Amino acid sequence: MRKIGRLLCGMGWTLALLAPMTWADDEEKAEWHKAQSAFENGRWPDAESILSKLWNQVPAPSFADEPAALLVDVYLRQEKTEQVDAAAQRFKRQFPASPQLARVLYDQGLLSLKKGMNFEAAREFSSSASRAKTPGVYNASIQALHHIVEARGLSPEQLESVWRPLAKDPDLGPWLLEGVGVEWNRSARFKEAEATYTDYLQRYPQAEGASRVRGELARIKAMPRDDRTVLLMAPFSGDFSEVGRSLREGVSLAFEEAKAHGTSLPNVQVLDDQGNLVQGVLQLRKMLAEDHVDAILGPAMSDVAAGVAIELSARKSPVPLVTPTATTHGIASLGEGVFQFNVTTHVLGQRIAGYAFDCLGLKNFVVVAPHSEYGFQLTEAFAETVKQRGGNVIAAAYVDPDAADLSESLQEMRRKVAQFDFDAGRGEGRALPDGRLMRSYMSDSTFAVDGIFIPAASGDEADKLASQVVFNKVRGQILGSSGWYDKAVLLKSSEASQGAYFSVDFQDQPKTEAYSAFSRAYRSRWKRSPDRVAALSYDAARFLLEGMHNSSQPGALTSALRDIHVFPGVLGDIKFDDDGVNRNTALFRLERRSFKEVQGCATAH
Repeated sequence: MRKIGRLLCGMGWTLALLAPMTWADDEEKAEWHKAQSAFENGRWPDAESILSKLWNQVPAPSFADEPAALLVDVYLRQEKTEQVDAAAQRFKRQFPASPQLARVLYDQGLLSLKKGMNFEAAREFSSSASRAKTPGVYNASIQALHHIVEARGLSPEQLESVWRPLAKDPDLGPWLLEGVGVEWNRSARFKEAEATYTDYLQRYPQAEGASRVRGELARIKAMPRDDRTVLLMAPFSGDFSEVGRSLREGVSLAFEEAKAHGTSLPNVQVLDDQGNLVQGVLQLRKMLAEDHVDAILGPAMSDVAAGVAIELSARKSPVPLVTPTATTHGIASLGEGVFQFNVTTHVLGQRIAGYAFDCLGLKNFVVVAPHSEYGFQLTEAFAETVKQRGGNVIAAAYVDPDAADLSESLQEMRRKVAQFDFDAGRGEGRALPDGRLMRSYMSDSTFAVDGIFIPAASGDEADKLASQVVFNKVRGQILGSSGWYDKAVLLKSSEASQGAYFSVDFQDQPKTEAYSAFSRAYRSRWKRSPDRVAALSYDAARFLLEGMHNSSQPGALTSALRDIHVFPGVLGDIKFDDDGVNRNTALFRLERRSFKEVQGCATAH
């Protein structure tokens, strides 16, 4: 609430910002003065009580919109977010033409800003400024709007939506529309940038920024252009919109850097698949029917990427698909031109199994995995690799990592290990003891296997499952996957986890010059630190641009991309196999409170 408080106070938000009032009878007037006094003295509960009474009075006073608007503000100051939302929505229904609506919209903008919903906040501040009847509300709204827009957290589509209510504002209209053009240009969507700048000069020929816009328009028309079109496909709205945001920012940064170095850039189209398989494929079909697409960058989500790859394969389309983030095994095998930058769960499972068998000399294993798609996929890959090498997965237990006690879930695994141990030690085919002897044998014995694979999805999960395995008297070399590469493992550093080996895809924030340069550029451009999605998307965009640079003939792009076997990424090298899957994994060992990278034993690679 600290930032919101600064906006409330720093912008001179007082009773004077209310639109001119219409006086009522003496009793209502007295109550209104009491509410004003309570507000000015910071007695929010007192102000709330009086204002609520005035708003709900039957019949309503003629000036009911004034206490209603102030009540929204009082709720905001008390951080009563649900009441702010409810009161603001009620106000808009009850008083759609009220001069106080601008203030309510401003308060809604502050609440959205508090929630981190910058686009929604910008729209509300824009609407507030366009409706403002007093200089105070107008100035407060545009100051807040500047705060969001100058942070460059809005997409060009979002910024255009913010501009529309203020298109006729002589100051804000030109400023915002120029910003739309800048963002289109930064996103390498040059057709949209050219159209926006042309529209600007028609609307605002005498504006302060007109000379800049003319210069940018001339540069766009003169710049080297690749006539091909790249379709950027990701969830830019909905539950996974943050993934789409990071993907867009990583791609845009790569294109901006390429443009600065004189590289001919393709046109870019954007498809918002909302992280939904059906929606994504249907929209893609529509786009392919209406527009020419030379390459697809995305989708971000695995199921959507698989659906799009199948669609392209069914069409026998030459359009290559480069997905920066999809991890599901087998997507790249769906088409000749499909490339997966992110290491798949299958590759992670294969790598740790191969290392355990070939380098550590382990042969007999058990698996304790979370009951999730992640756990299923890693277990399947691990078991297949062990079987191919002549080893055994004696038992696999799928468990709920959030359960307080996993003993019951692990009993079947213990029984299978006991049978395997008994068979190996006393002759094939002999049965385990039964009755009391069996119960004693099972309760007192500690069973040893060569390796225990725990494909945990997080550090907390890894430590808990390892501890539960030890508690249930099963011993062996602990093995894991990328979920182990988590600070939570180091913080807990329990005895059960010590010495664990695990496979990882990429190191987070590697201490390399390549990553440092990328991180600095990203923070300078987007005013926040990059995540893994942004880094992978940045690399995928550079990979695609390199392929486009190396191919000029129609239909030759996939072949040019196939010729790139190793691509230097900012998180590490991308090493493609024959299917277009990145197989560059690393191995680490947990040693007390540190992760030590494991080198050598080339046969495990």
